Amino acid sequence: MNSKLYSYKMVCPALILYGILFVIPVICGLYFSLTDWTIERDLIRFIGLENFKTIFQDADLIHATINTFIYTIIVVIFKNLCGLLLALGVNVPLRFGVNNLFRAVFYMPAVISTI
Repeated sequence: MNSKLYSYKMVCPALILYGILFVIPVICGLYFSLTDWTIERDLIRFIGLENFKTIFQDADLIHATINTFIYTIIVVIFKNLCGLLLALGVNVPLRFGVNNLFRAVFYMPAVISTI
């Protein structure tokens, strides 16, 4: 019985922090997204999903979303292609044993960050 109580005592601070720093702001954000409140006005009026209807009908949002997807696809492909080419380049046997030097140079950031 005592060990169960101990584990609850250990988890409670993390749950309290999670609630304060994540759950409460998310609930407040959802509430304010359903109102027409601005910082200049004290009056908070509930308008439901009108804000979401307005934003999803905006042509600029659709254009920005399409640009974001295109950018994401290009970056993912480019990064993976560069990583694959570098990995293949390190594993190709070169003269004078330069492979070990290249491997050390590529591994150096991982070692230096822990130091």
